[in-house]
Amino acid sequence: MEDGRVLGGYIEMLLQMLQVPYEIKAFNEEEVIYDIDYKKFERMTQYLVPAYLALFYGMCRTLVNAEWFCWRETEGVSDDILRLKIGKKIDFRCL
Repeated sequence: MEDGRVLGGYIEMLLQMLQVPYEIKAFNEEEVIYDIDYKKFERMTQYLVPAYLALFYGMCRTLVNAEWFCWRETEGVSDDILRLKIGKKIDFRCL
């Protein structure tokens, strides 16, 4: 299996361990999307959310494939939800 579900399973395990509520929006070979309770996640990780996002990004590039990315989606999402998306994305900074 060489898609975002590899990292998605790891992230789910971490969220369950921290007892952070989350909702699965998509979990397939094209993309993985989680809606995470931001306030609960921030409280459990003691303001380390940006560090976790960087960790997930790096893990996605190494565990899955260099074509895959993990990022926070902000458009159309309320402030109390952290929408984490794993999928293929064009990195325009590297072109």
